[in-house]
Amino acid sequence: MDWLAGVRKTLARLHLSADAPSAEDLGDLLPWALDQVDPRLRLASGYPKAYLASLGKALAYCHALADRVPEPVAVNRAAFARDAVVHALFGSADSIIQSLVSSQAVRDWSRAHPEATEAYALLGVRLQTRNIMGMTLRNDTLQREVSQQVVYFTDHTFSGLADSEAAARELLLRRFMESLLGRVQERVQALQDRRHELEQARDEAQARLRQHPEDPQARQALERILVELGDSIARAELAAYPAHFAAVMDQAETYLQLQPRSLLVDALGVCQEADSPQAGAPDLGASHLGASQLGAYPIQLHEMQGRDRRKWHVALVRCDLAEVPSYPDRLQQAGRWLAI
Repeated sequence: MDWLAGVRKTLARLHLSADAPSAEDLGDLLPWALDQVDPRLRLASGYPKAYLASLGKALAYCHALADRVPEPVAVNRAAFARDAVVHALFGSADSIIQSLVSSQAVRDWSRAHPEATEAYALLGVRLQTRNIMGMTLRNDTLQREVSQQVVYFTDHTFSGLADSEAAARELLLRRFMESLLGRVQERVQALQDRRHELEQARDEAQARLRQHPEDPQARQALERILVELGDSIARAELAAYPAHFAAVMDQAETYLQLQPRSLLVDALGVCQEADSPQAGAPDLGASHLGASQLGAYPIQLHEMQGRDRRKWHVALVRCDLAEVPSYPDRLQQAGRWLAI
């Protein structure tokens, strides 16, 4: 939390000035950021000035991105019955509790805050789809065997738990910064790996040339490798690290995005068109009815595109920890299932 306190002061200073931040403005944020990539970045020529503008720009971008995430959604059994978003994200009210129980982050938070009855967190889910044949209402006529697409969500994860929405957004800001800095680290590591590959290829090419000194193809291959190796060495030198840092942090929107996504689904998860007769207020308790009898409702989520190549949809949530059974209760319940 000390890191977050420093970020609050930094953002306040950046907001008051249009100039590039100073080392004093960024405080402990700059050493922390460089350590996320490689501590040797401090040895590059121009430290710390070479990193200040890029880091300040990325911090402002991540702060704006964290603020764009909608208000938290309550996640509990009651919300499953009345909130269309919660109803779509979880398969049942019991699955909400199971997701909370299965989360290591939630368990860690509960142990550290035994008196807490709720916690704010970032919920990440993966959107899945499947095609089915179902019923729909078209031109006041019930049609059967109509191709439909069902959406559902899996791999529920909770991260960045906090005791308030403001603290949760600050942790989200840190997560965004870590994602960008991870991209810088990957860039630097890829350059170093490529240099080692070329050095090995050079050694092999030199060995072939010693065996066949008159072979023009072997000589040309070695020359090509040496040219690329020279460029690779230059790019992997410490002097080039500020440029690699800036290449990611100055273009943060390329490496980290939150794309809003709206879906219109009914209570069975069937996608509907905006002009569908089903569009309207849903009856979430009518899951025993056919899809044609269920109202459709919009779901607003954000697709996060970052280091993870998998597509995650995220939302801020307020978890009701009072509904999560204690460890002895879960152990007793497991014993009953084993007895059955």
